[in-house]
Amino acid sequence: IAVRLGGGVIDAIALVIVVYLLVNLAQIRRVAQCLGEALAALDRCVALAPQHPGYRVTRALVLLDLGEHERALAELDSVIRDHPDAADAHFARAQLLLSIGRHAEGWREYLWRPPRARWLAAEGRPFATATPSLEGLHGKPVVICGEQGLGDVLFFLRFAPLVERLAASLHLDVEPRLRAILPARWAA
Repeated sequence: IAVRLGGGVIDAIALVIVVYLLVNLAQIRRVAQCLGEALAALDRCVALAPQHPGYRVTRALVLLDLGEHERALAELDSVIRDHPDAADAHFARAQLLLSIGRHAEGWREYLWRPPRARWLAAEGRPFATATPSLEGLHGKPVVICGEQGLGDVLFFLRFAPLVERLAASLHLDVEPRLRAILPARWAA
């Protein structure tokens, strides 16, 4: 397999190496807050490997960092259209929608999580039913499971008081190191 790039020909292995280096450069530039350079590197990645969902999701995240919410959302929608099972794209889309205040859409997208549900079941924490709507929690006991990283759990804990107002009771199943900062009434 040969690919023509800027007048030269490189083989498929070299193409993989070039794209790998570009995506890593983009990540470094993103961390350094050189977002224009990160976006330029990712644009090159996507030009070289247009169907790779990960490069496109990363580009959407840089667009989000740049404050270009609608472009980021359009990129994620395009990835999901091309790769309906791309979990990272669904998760990034959910976070983006939640961060810009489009909560109903964001929560619907966040609930798209078949791979996560299978992982939880393998960890011995299966869900017996589909995740209910917020209104469906009214007057029922609720257990919220912290099943992501510490930062994500802390981010979503801000919604616990809302759930508590609706539910008959609320308990949190989170990492032990978080229990010291949570109200005792939420201990699972």
